[in-house]
Amino acid sequence: MIRRVIMFIISIFSEVKYIINIILIELATRETYFACNCNLKDVGPREDATRIGSACVVRRQVVDISPLRRVNQAIYLLTTGACECAFRNVKTVAECLADKLINAGKGSSNSYAIKKKDEIERVGKTNR
Repeated sequence: MIRRVIMFIISIFSEVKYIINIILIELATRETYFACNCNLKDVGPREDATRIGSACVVRRQVVDISPLRRVNQAIYLLTTGACECAFRNVKTVAECLADKLINAGKGSSNSYAIKKKDEIERVGKTNR
């Protein structure tokens, strides 16, 4: 059991190294200055709407999201976007994740995480 866990951790680290190499190659070929300042808390939404009420009387209330939840949600959105990008595609999950990280760092609307973040914040804004 412990051997499987160690092999799993080693495989994750090799994938992370591969993703970092892809990002560095992408940035070198595009010849653009890109500070790898992809703060995960900036990718996650700042506010969300929750359901308040009981029985059939329910309304939505806007709540602020804690920094830890923002980071967790950002990681979830980035990995979900990468998996959807790689599904039935020639690109691997690592290549798609590298693209998603680059787009998220730029704040590009091509990123799945940025689209979902904007959608969640828009729902929260309508429920103020």
